[in-house]
Amino acid sequence: MAKSYSGDMEILIDTVLAQAPACLQNRALLQSIDWTKVESGKVANMLTSLDEAKKKAPPWLLTALVVAGHSIADQRLERLSLPLKLLNRLNSADEPDEALKTTAADVGARIIGDKDTALALVKQLKAKGLADEALQLALTNRETMPQLLRPVAAELKEHVEGFAAAKIRVLGTSTTQPFVQDLAPAFAASGFNVSIDEANFGEVIPELLRPASGDYDAYVLMLDLEGFHPHDGRQETDKNLTMLTERIDLLTSSLASFANQSTAPLFLNTLPLPPAPVVGFMDRHHADGMAASVALVNSALAELASQHNQIILIDSFAAFSDLAPTSWTDPKMWYYGRIPYSAEASRALATSFALAWRAEKRGPAKVLVLDLDNTMWGGIFGEDGVTGLQCGDDFPGNAFKAMQNEFLRLKKQGMILAILSKNDPAAISAFTDHPGIIMKEDDFVAHRINWVPKPQNILELASEINVGLDSFIFLDDSPHEREAMRALAPQVLTPELPDDPAQRPGFLRALAQTWPIRLTDEDAQRSSMYLARRKASEAQSSATSFEDYLAGLQQKLLIEEVNATTLPRIAQMHQKTNQFNLTTKRYDEADIKEMMDDADAMVVLGQVSDKFGDHGISICATVAINGKEAELKTLLMSCRVIGREVEVAFLGAILENLAAHGVKTLKASYIPTEKNVIVADFYGDQGLEKGETINNATLYSWNAGNSPLPASSFVQTLWPAKT
Repeated sequence: MAKSYSGDMEILIDTVLAQAPACLQNRALLQSIDWTKVESGKVANMLTSLDEAKKKAPPWLLTALVVAGHSIADQRLERLSLPLKLLNRLNSADEPDEALKTTAADVGARIIGDKDTALALVKQLKAKGLADEALQLALTNRETMPQLLRPVAAELKEHVEGFAAAKIRVLGTSTTQPFVQDLAPAFAASGFNVSIDEANFGEVIPELLRPASGDYDAYVLMLDLEGFHPHDGRQETDKNLTMLTERIDLLTSSLASFANQSTAPLFLNTLPLPPAPVVGFMDRHHADGMAASVALVNSALAELASQHNQIILIDSFAAFSDLAPTSWTDPKMWYYGRIPYSAEASRALATSFALAWRAEKRGPAKVLVLDLDNTMWGGIFGEDGVTGLQCGDDFPGNAFKAMQNEFLRLKKQGMILAILSKNDPAAISAFTDHPGIIMKEDDFVAHRINWVPKPQNILELASEINVGLDSFIFLDDSPHEREAMRALAPQVLTPELPDDPAQRPGFLRALAQTWPIRLTDEDAQRSSMYLARRKASEAQSSATSFEDYLAGLQQKLLIEEVNATTLPRIAQMHQKTNQFNLTTKRYDEADIKEMMDDADAMVVLGQVSDKFGDHGISICATVAINGKEAELKTLLMSCRVIGREVEVAFLGAILENLAAHGVKTLKASYIPTEKNVIVADFYGDQGLEKGETINNATLYSWNAGNSPLPASSFVQTLWPAKT
């Protein structure tokens, strides 16, 4: 605590404390006390005097005491928030126990409304040896309370050293320095250790036309309207429109040039709409209108982003949605240093860029795990029965129905849905028997409806679906279940679901971890693919032998050359596939496109289907050809069809095709990693001759006429247009 009151001031404070009931009744004096200077014994006596006067200490007083470092009896804190209850326990704890650590992990993932509470929590968590939780809390709240990072600056520097590195080049139409400073903590909160190079002021177009050399992982372009198209009051309307159009054409052509030259992605933001118009009520349709100008620029950027996968557009309106439009800019900072956005808006924009980078590298979350009672529907199945559940066209059932529509939207975008509920297993019948529930049992690829702890259940779900926990989102209305999940399965994203069901659909749409960077046909079909995989697994468990199971699947493998439509999926597979990946070479779209355009290369894919459904593009390969010799550069396959001899049929078809075009020998290699052990013997098992190991790569060779041709009697291979 700070230095105590002394002298006459101490006498005055003691008098006020002695008259606490009267001061409270008259709303006087207690609010002015610095409670860090009041001894704990005097605080205890004051609270006792309030009890004797039958007056409850109000929440504001209890909050002030706890934030000041005092410890209050738990029964007084019933009306206070969990963060304040945690702070109160920290104030008296010598060493955190497991229960306190669990609560600290839970609170660390929350947005804290009061900055004094948040700052006190960060300091106390660090002081009590919970530095990771302190850092998590500071990063979670950094947008609204950047000062929370100061007490844990050293911990943050050490913390990010183990993160994946990202080297970024930042360009801007105005001053970018404050924005650059905001990027580092934003990237840290998304799990990346970023290093940033800042381009010279005003050199956007030259940099786009001739990208700076420096082996950058990504480029970031911060756009603002005044920097891009300054307002000129003397300019004639027609001339203003002409100049704007020319600037748009120059920017978009430069961006297209960048996309054709660089393999690195470029992230840029749309222009935000100014809060005040230039042409009054006509601002959206008059040629001089700022709103009209913003619409022209953003429309052109959207069209460009739709044509180039390397151009990733950040919606500035979505980034600033929690801020009042008048706070998006700081006029004084603009006129002082051409700084286009306020401090709050700059931090929000940096967060959006960091989240987009995370989505680009790791993709959005893959699995949405849902509770049932009071999450999927209103009411409790075990108490209300199917007929008593709330879901329909009247409030509050219509809010739950709207939320189900959001779940279906995410499923359409490629997210896998699963159920995790402490409930009677018969609760699954609600999806069939309740007329207002629009979801069906087959919308979910897996479920656990039982009384087993949810963190344990989610581990089983992850194993069944074969997706890592860091790709899971868990939605549950119970704060106790959320706390348990954060403590026992911290890799799972467990957001604070709003208490009000009416707020939940908008909350889920705003959850950036669900936002895709781009969508492929595979994404739209992912849920049905996993469902087909589940049914195939069920068939395997009931088959008398594995061979009978494979024969009964009626598998078909359609092999095709990769084209512009399927290129994004093949690049996605090269970036994400770990298990069945012989070399784990991470080719991106530009690398694969270069091979597609090479007459001496072959880039092929395989689409798999069986009697249970279509598994989509599940396997692919790239081959370099040099006369009568060829090298299998990459061979990788989705885990959903591993072990079904698809890989055998695919390899055999490639070798047969190469031999038909005069190739006599093929070389391949296996480079071991922690995750691809399952394919260590694949080439050898298919008859390729094992050679020496060079630089950790084991070499294999196949010779036409001398080596066997891999084949599977359980897969029908179709190659309609062999190259």
